[in-house]
Amino acid sequence: MTTVRPPRRRRPPLAGLGSGLVLAAIAALLGLAGGSSAATSRAQAVPGNTAAPTIVGDVRQGSGVAASTGAWSHSPTSFAYQWVRCDSTCAPISGATAETYLVTSSDTAHALKVTVTASNGDGSAARDSATTSVHSLPSGAPADQAPPSVSGTPKQGRTLTASSGSWSGGTITYQWERCDTTGAGCSPISGATGSTYTVASGDVGSTLRAKVTATTGGASSTAQSAKTAVVTSGQAPVNTSAPSISGSAVQGQTLSADHGGWSGDTPITYSYQWRRCNSSGSGCSNVGAASSSYTLVSGDVNHTLEVVVTAQNGVGLASATSHPTAVVTAPTKPVRHSTPVVTGNLLENSTLGVTPGDWSGTLPITFSYQWQRCDSNGNHCSDIKGATGSTYKLTSADVGHRLRVSLTAKNTAGSTAATSATTAVVGASVPANTSAPMISGGLSQGATVTASPGSWSSATTLSFQFQWFRCDAKGAHCTGIVGASHQSYVLTNADVGHTLLVQVRAQNSAGSAIANSKPSGSVAAARSNAVSVSGLALPDRLQVDRVQFSPTKITSRRQPLVARIHVREIDSGRPVSGALVRAIAIPYNRLSATREVATDANGWATLTFTVRNTFPLRKGYLITMFLRARKPGGSVLAGVSTRRLVALRVG
Repeated sequence: MTTVRPPRRRRPPLAGLGSGLVLAAIAALLGLAGGSSAATSRAQAVPGNTAAPTIVGDVRQGSGVAASTGAWSHSPTSFAYQWVRCDSTCAPISGATAETYLVTSSDTAHALKVTVTASNGDGSAARDSATTSVHSLPSGAPADQAPPSVSGTPKQGRTLTASSGSWSGGTITYQWERCDTTGAGCSPISGATGSTYTVASGDVGSTLRAKVTATTGGASSTAQSAKTAVVTSGQAPVNTSAPSISGSAVQGQTLSADHGGWSGDTPITYSYQWRRCNSSGSGCSNVGAASSSYTLVSGDVNHTLEVVVTAQNGVGLASATSHPTAVVTAPTKPVRHSTPVVTGNLLENSTLGVTPGDWSGTLPITFSYQWQRCDSNGNHCSDIKGATGSTYKLTSADVGHRLRVSLTAKNTAGSTAATSATTAVVGASVPANTSAPMISGGLSQGATVTASPGSWSSATTLSFQFQWFRCDAKGAHCTGIVGASHQSYVLTNADVGHTLLVQVRAQNSAGSAIANSKPSGSVAAARSNAVSVSGLALPDRLQVDRVQFSPTKITSRRQPLVARIHVREIDSGRPVSGALVRAIAIPYNRLSATREVATDANGWATLTFTVRNTFPLRKGYLITMFLRARKPGGSVLAGVSTRRLVALRVG
């Protein structure tokens, strides 16, 4: 390729200019000439073509062809491709900028060439291949719709895989080819006719490609993949740290081999050969199967063992030998040096454990257990059925008895038995609830409800105590009912709209425990004898006669305050239904405001307040509340209406 240099120009005199100005003047002159701003010596390092690119493959419709880059000077670092279609004139094929190109029907009766551009750090240069004519597919031959490709690392010992590309049909066959570094001068590799190929030492320094043929009937088409990178040599395994053996050198024990450290191409596979040697580690001969572990037999006693590890990859193999083991000894049965000891709390429902004591003998030593129950003096011991673990949970059957454990130590040489000392007498534990208490009976004012204590586990006689609680409608915020400490309880007016819960305390000789029932349903009011407020007129008058707060103490601003206000007719004392009740807390900013609420069939109105952040959470705090009850449509200051102030300690 001819290098184009800028035309000579008359340069102005440079005498007296500094070296920096000289270089600037040269650069300016070169720029005016349209040349590169790089120095001439740098421009000479641009790649130069010494052998033209070529097109590799069957140049006919439906086939895939590849570009060989040709030969270049100045070590190009990358190549770019542009395929060109020619008749009387040549034009680049849009999008055809890969190393491979699929010849289409549009190329028939045309010539093809490829322009290869080589680049390095100093610039780039381009060179065209020779043009080739394009032939049509043979009649009935499959069409190559996407060129073949090769995946994998082109390195000695590695495996490459060929993708056949995409074809319109036909039977696919493969042939791997070895080419020069440009991808030209390819020749078939004998026997390499599968879709995979393991790179051999003879491929080092060459490139490889896969040639794919699709055949239908007697007609066939062929396409080639792009060339691989130049094949590099591989490294056979090299041992970097010796194999080692772990395990106890005792007959019956299993030794394990670690293959040690290795360098070389991966993957590396390992095989093992165990060898029996004399007591000094020499005179070795093969024993056992080729496995990474070996179980010592009687023939190994008074000998040492070594293992030979062979590492192999696609390039080659190598072997390394471990250091010998200690001299193999015969096993000895377990020998006891201290008595087993029972540990734990000697109370019903507690769990006991056992420490086996100190033992010697060939490892590993395993232990089996049998727990035994004795009388209160530690005599007449018998096995406890199923109690064969290293721990045991005491039951009511053990209360008043002593226990001990019989232990057997075992290894490959035999077994030895030992028995712990007997424990102190097992005591009863506090009762444990196994099913919760329950509430039965009608849930209406005046009815009687009864508590079932539930089920309890106890080694000794139980007694029960009861306490009833009044909760909100959701079964929360429960408070104890004063005096309600019997198994049965008669529901009162204060329980209406609430749920109940009973707490049971179970007592035995060891102590007590408590359990709660689930909350009951909501308590309904008894049948009412109330009078409707619409039927009242002077001289009848309303009266607020009862006020109830829940909770009775405010300890959290997150819990609402519920006020239940009862209204009656003052002369007859009968509850009044339909009266409008309003309550206002004083100071007004302590609790939220509420609307008027009508009394129910029993004369009760329920108002719910939000406790504001200004409410003081301190002991002994009093709430003053203005209460008003009136007849709908009546005067709030006259008629049957009534007003009242109440002060209640809720803090």
